[in-house]
Amino acid sequence: FSPNNNTTTSSSLPNQQSNQETIDFSSNDYLGLAHSRAQHELVDRLYKQELSKIDQPQCDMPKKHYSLPLLGSSGSRLLSGNSAFAEQLETWLAKVHNRPAALLCNSGYDANLSVFSTLPCDIVLYDEDVHNSIHMGLRLWQSATTDSSISTARRRSVAFQHNCVTDLRKQLRQIVSNNNAANPRSSIIIVVESVYSMDGDVAPLREMLDAAASFNAAVVVDEA
Repeated sequence: FSPNNNTTTSSSLPNQQSNQETIDFSSNDYLGLAHSRAQHELVDRLYKQELSKIDQPQCDMPKKHYSLPLLGSSGSRLLSGNSAFAEQLETWLAKVHNRPAALLCNSGYDANLSVFSTLPCDIVLYDEDVHNSIHMGLRLWQSATTDSSISTARRRSVAFQHNCVTDLRKQLRQIVSNNNAANPRSSIIIVVESVYSMDGDVAPLREMLDAAASFNAAVVVDEA
């Protein structure tokens, strides 16, 4: 989108190498790192440093993975794109989060489908502006059960007003009040995004965490 022109056609699209001032409404490159020369140089330097360790005995990465070093995966991990770098990152993430294992998903969409289709709770309270991938994951969550102790008949999802902590507390009070008689042991998970990609809104996470703690609810933050 050009600020000096309200229309965009194939002939008016700016070249990536052009100095023409434009506003990016489509990518997730909020900080401009994808086009940062300094960032490119940093990645290139660190990548070469990692490759230089291959012949050193203390390196725990199998050398067979680096016969033809590539910048990129070259394909999905299921077929040809797996690498020791990916496996090492999974091991490191598991250690950081004190978990037995970690899994890198193919995309954020796939990650949300995986996470939100397997939530261990009865009720999900979500921001009305969460990404479509979260909605799809919640649909799967409501239609199937992975735990015999959680009945699909009790599973339900409720939306609250975008970034509104007041409405969040209102919905929590109503849910807790309704469930005390029917199912006093119901578990609640609140789902929000840290930064909403379509509008750039930032969630008031501190206030939301305080609200969740008041009602003994857990919070899942989609950090894209």
